Amino acid sequence: MKLPPTNNSDNSSNNPQFNSYSNSQMPYNNGQINQLNNNQELGPIMQPKKKKKQNKGFIIGIAVMLLAAIGLAIHYSISEKKQEAYNKQALKAVDPNDNNYIKINFPSGSTVDKLASQLKQKELIKDSSVFYQYFVSKGDSALKAGNYYIQKSMDVPSMYTLFTTGPNTDIEKLQFIQERVNYAQEMQKKYGILTSINLAQTILESQWGKSTLASKYNNYYGIKAQSGQKSVTLQTTEFWDGKTESTVNDSFAVFDSWKQGMEEHAKFLYNGTDLKPHVFDSVIKARDYKTAAHELVVDGYATDPEYENKIIEIIETYNLSQYDNVK
Repeated sequence: MKLPPTNNSDNSSNNPQFNSYSNSQMPYNNGQINQLNNNQELGPIMQPKKKKKQNKGFIIGIAVMLLAAIGLAIHYSISEKKQEAYNKQALKAVDPNDNNYIKINFPSGSTVDKLASQLKQKELIKDSSVFYQYFVSKGDSALKAGNYYIQKSMDVPSMYTLFTTGPNTDIEKLQFIQERVNYAQEMQKKYGILTSINLAQTILESQWGKSTLASKYNNYYGIKAQSGQKSVTLQTTEFWDGKTESTVNDSFAVFDSWKQGMEEHAKFLYNGTDLKPHVFDSVIKARDYKTAAHELVVDGYATDPEYENKIIEIIETYNLSQYDNVK
């Protein structure tokens, strides 16, 4: 019996089962098997896992950044709210119940920071930097120079409105009156001059304290200088025969203070002149302002034919007769 051949090479060449695939058609050739084995050594499953970790790390990083951004936004939002609350508090009035007026001068060409410093020094605002920021944000170029009367009960927005409107001259006039009322009443007790007449004369003669004679020489009544009295020569307007107006130079008394000037005025009416010591007795005896105003002109205190009407108008406009009831 003849045995089958044992040579594989021979069998492979003759056996159709082995010849059905070429090397290129084999499911895996040796190179592919080696490559597969190498991949298995590197870990074919590990490659996708590394990508997942990278993606996860990237997402976590983004999340951290977002959380940090949100945290910063919240922080700044809280800070802004705190700052806003602080600003609002600093804009409020120093004392809502204090209505006393304090004089503030805001000269032409001055700056807001200097104004803020002045207000802070007089305790009219809480925070000068907040005041400055508010005024600048609203438009500091609209501010008007002049004398202002500020109350501690005023908040910063109200102050801004006032400084852009202009000096509160009505308050200034009331302050001018209030500053002198008590002393004028003392003069009424001592010399008999009605307080309303005294105040009206100082207002008219000094133009609310703004005339040169008043502001520089404390002569608020246009009192002419007597012999041996300290004096200054200034121009003044006089009326001749109650009609003709002319400008002349005359010698006026100089005083150390408005109080000294007020008392000298009262003494002048009370004592008269050296030649006519009783010339103003009718003014002293008058018990109402209209009579007193009329007698001033009759007795020759003023040459202006409208002097009486001007005095009465001032008294009635500012209700000065309320101060005549002195006890």
